[in-house]
Amino acid sequence: MNGFTVSVANNGTVSQTPVVIIVTTSGDYGGGPRIPAQIPIQGMVMGNTIYLVFQCDLGDIDVELYKDGSGLVWQTSVDSSELSVMLPFNGSSGDYTLAFTTSGGAVYEGSFSIE
Repeated sequence: MNGFTVSVANNGTVSQTPVVIIVTTSGDYGGGPRIPAQIPIQGMVMGNTIYLVFQCDLGDIDVELYKDGSGLVWQTSVDSSELSVMLPFNGSSGDYTLAFTTSGGAVYEGSFSIE
């Protein structure tokens, strides 16, 4: 799985080591070769926070967090003109997907796991 892993220490606290979110484009590729694209969103998780950085102003972006087996955990909209944003994250063990939809209709995804 493309993405990242966040380790939870034995005492239940989340590791403070930053972990990079691998963001990819989403959509039907029709079985053809994939051409690397410039991804305008970068992110990482540290502690109980998801940090997102935007390479340019993409307008308002809808952000949705899904947990496998549970569905939608939360959703919000962010203004990418600020070029960075912090989102709360208090997840339990499992696999997660972040979905980003720009006002222009482009969709990006990032996946990660909590162990």
